[in-house]
Amino acid sequence: MASHPQPDDRVLWQQFKGGDEAAFATVYRRHVQTLFRYGMSLRPDEDFVRDCLHDVFVEVWTKRERLGDTDSIKFYLIKSLKNRIFNQVEKQARLAPVDPAPGWNPVETATYATPSPEADFIQHQDETHRLDRLSRCLDRLPPRQREAVQLRYFEGLDYRQVAEVLRGGGLVIYPTDTVYGLGCDIHNARAVERVARIKGIKPQKADFSFICYDLSHISDYAKVSNAAFKLMKKALPGPFTFVLEASGRVPKILNTSKKTVGIRVPDNDIPRLLVQELGNPIITTSIHDDDDIVEYSTDPELIFEKVQHLVDVVIDGGYGQNVPSTIVDATTDDFDIIRQGLGNLDDFL
Repeated sequence: MASHPQPDDRVLWQQFKGGDEAAFATVYRRHVQTLFRYGMSLRPDEDFVRDCLHDVFVEVWTKRERLGDTDSIKFYLIKSLKNRIFNQVEKQARLAPVDPAPGWNPVETATYATPSPEADFIQHQDETHRLDRLSRCLDRLPPRQREAVQLRYFEGLDYRQVAEVLRGGGLVIYPTDTVYGLGCDIHNARAVERVARIKGIKPQKADFSFICYDLSHISDYAKVSNAAFKLMKKALPGPFTFVLEASGRVPKILNTSKKTVGIRVPDNDIPRLLVQELGNPIITTSIHDDDDIVEYSTDPELIFEKVQHLVDVVIDGGYGQNVPSTIVDATTDDFDIIRQGLGNLDDFL
């Protein structure tokens, strides 16, 4: 961006591969904080993550001449750190004592089985089908939004890479059909805690909503009456948040006793494509401004300036709205308005 001039990643990477120590120092300073946060989201052990980070930077420096090219240094390092952490976790699990000390637990997520050829084939077919659908969705986007998805992620990431960041516990700011949102993978407890800390609230008391791609899996997260489902089909995608009775899965996902959940399907394909690539909904909450008059931040460059050290990716989708979504109580078929926002529910009743 013009307000944050930086050497092009491809140029910087070539300088680094050529043995330029200043380029290496720039790579380190630019990405070490983000990499540390990402590592802590995978394994909440500061010493362990620092050791893995050290190993990653030592390895890329010593093997720099043999490294391939990249146009996103950040994503390259994220993948390297993820592999390093997983390899170290597996090594620790293999070296674990037969009769471990009380309380010892080799990272619960560190069970990795080698898939069968049949499973590999099925996974490949599913991935091919999903990418075909994503490509068709991209083709239907207006040029401005398609450019935002393909070319204009801060840090140079495309939507598949951003989904990988989400999958690894990262936080992402993205445009919607109303105000800019802050979100994470609903299944990553540490990421949800990070969102709550940024908002200054306890995760158990947070009123976070879910962004879904469509309503095809809505019953996984909410109980929906026939009348509510018909109304949502007419109003969504659109600038509405429907508050529904939560399914039994939601308290387990969010570690909360709340009985309701807000469902969003915004009329903006950027967050919906991310959700589709991720494979499940994302937590969403609005980005508020410090200005007493302007309640919501609308300029992605200003958002980036304020929160670049708190989140992992900011997506530039152009100026956002300054009016939030309309919140509808759909726990009953009265459909009371909790907050009037951009959407007019009368248009669909």
